[in-house]
Amino acid sequence: MTLTMVYPRLYVGNISDSQNFNGIVCCVLEKNASFYFDGENNRQKLRNDALCFPIYNDSIFEFDIVQLELLARFVGRTLKNYSDNIIIHCGAGWERSPFATAYVLWRNFNDFPSLSSAYDYVKKVHPDTKNVANWIPKWWKNLYFTSKLEKFNKESE
Repeated sequence: MTLTMVYPRLYVGNISDSQNFNGIVCCVLEKNASFYFDGENNRQKLRNDALCFPIYNDSIFEFDIVQLELLARFVGRTLKNYSDNIIIHCGAGWERSPFATAYVLWRNFNDFPSLSSAYDYVKKVHPDTKNVANWIPKWWKNLYFTSKLEKFNKESE
């Protein structure tokens, strides 16, 4: 079982969960990913209507803060203004999608005062999450990302 509701109308899961999901599908990809995922000896194609957010650059082990922020803003506005369910998924539903979901929760809901608290919550309710909490300090303390986020926020005002 990987599909988990983490907040009203917001789900986290894997590519299989997204195939028959009734709602908006947000796929969090690696930067150079194809539109196929290998899973247990079968290749699964992304849904044609999936919105893709290339949030992670696997070759340099870094997140793209702009893509994470775009995902967070899209999900936040959609949950606020529409009644659609949303799934955030990656290939397996263990690393990128739980982390991205935690970022979305932290940026949109006052229940989570920090990214770490949001990530701890996602790990609690989504038992398939692999512990990648060590990604947070490496990424958050990186001044490059902080300056990119500040620049992005100024440009989008």
